[in-house]
Amino acid sequence: MGMAVRAQWTPVVRGHVEVPATPSGVWRFVPARWTVTRRPEAPVAPMFRRAWHRRRQRVHNAACKVPPDARTGVQVPNERAPSARAHCVAALYDLHGNLPALDAAIDRAEAAHADCFVIGGDIALGPMPGEVLDRLAALGPRALYLRGNCDRLMVDACDGRPIASVPAAVRDNVVWAAAQLDRQQRDFLAALPMTITVDVDSLGAVLFCHATPRSDDEIFTRRTPDDRLRPMLSTTHEAIIVCGHTHMQFQRRLDGAQIVNAGSVGMPFGAAGAHWLRLGPGIELERTEYDLASAAARIRRTAYPQAAEFASRYVLDPPSEAEMLAAFEAAPKLG
Repeated sequence: MGMAVRAQWTPVVRGHVEVPATPSGVWRFVPARWTVTRRPEAPVAPMFRRAWHRRRQRVHNAACKVPPDARTGVQVPNERAPSARAHCVAALYDLHGNLPALDAAIDRAEAAHADCFVIGGDIALGPMPGEVLDRLAALGPRALYLRGNCDRLMVDACDGRPIASVPAAVRDNVVWAAAQLDRQQRDFLAALPMTITVDVDSLGAVLFCHATPRSDDEIFTRRTPDDRLRPMLSTTHEAIIVCGHTHMQFQRRLDGAQIVNAGSVGMPFGAAGAHWLRLGPGIELERTEYDLASAAARIRRTAYPQAAEFASRYVLDPPSEAEMLAAFEAAPKLG
């Protein structure tokens, strides 16, 4: 499992990247294999400094399950985070910087007594990136996080790396959203794992990933043929797999495994509202209504490059599932 740490602790060390406790430096669940060491109140005396550093390195090495790189001695992080346990999980995917939708989903999940929130990636790329990260920070140790493809692109933009895999209009959105983040928020996104396993009461082990366990941008839908889907999930053994990325909720089965798409909180395809997933005691696809007109007005007041289009197309009148299925099936990645 892990523990909760507060801002007076040093950042989490994950490989060679130092990651703050949360986007805003407050409480966060930290898996046990990540090292958290307290910064001393006063400098360590010179005669004890070498021993103190040796002990700190031993603790770090013991906490990490991957051996250090032979050349650098740096621990290489796993792409898969350690497992957690929960009674009721709210899986909130593809938030896309839509704070009003996130607020509505969190309020409804808390009313349903969710004790764990899995934030399934594509968190901040949208009109209110910083505000969304601040809102998630308030969830404290109840929240676990995954990396989405848009989170990866935002880190690339923060670091000045080229973003050639998306159209120019999307690139402008990525660059703008990345510019709204501070260094702590950038480091937080950079350290997110690709998968999380949560042991949910009455359901057992549930694997959460953004797109597929092996990729954060692989596409499949409810209509993807089994023989095309099977290699995407070949590395997993859990009986329940939760994904997102395509912004459409569905459930299907493959070789005895139940596959559930949580949909999108902030940019749904289908009926308007915040789409999310509740696990425990059963599996329920949820849609939470909220004040769409007020949310659209707030989004239009932001400086997001495509604020007006986001408000009209993804908040007030989202595209239909049939329209998006046709678009995905025509895309080269689906073959």
